[in-house]
Amino acid sequence: MKIRQGFISNSSSTSFIAIFKIDNDKCPHCGRTDPNFLDILANISKDWENSDASRIESMDKETIIRTVMDDWDNETLSNEILHRNIGENEKISHFQISYHDDFIKNMFEELKINGKVEILYTGE
Repeated sequence: MKIRQGFISNSSSTSFIAIFKIDNDKCPHCGRTDPNFLDILANISKDWENSDASRIESMDKETIIRTVMDDWDNETLSNEILHRNIGENEKISHFQISYHDDFIKNMFEELKINGKVEILYTGE
């Protein structure tokens, strides 16, 4: 299946299903860890009031599969998610990124560049 890797420009937000590699390594000098994209997005999700805001839709594999099957009628993607093992240091998420949210877009792009995210689906 061909997967779009970028943002959709004619929509107010882009929907993703992705698997994140969670890195809890601490800096040997100061003890800090990198900011966690999903934690930041979850905090934004708590306060969103309009449908165009960046937000997490779900971080539960079964809920994501149901959404893919029931709402999107995409059996191929559903099977891919179903049979994909989510490792101990990985998290799956269905989320939206607003076209206007440059901070989240840039943070997500950096994760892609550094190989910290595997995109399974991109759409409107």
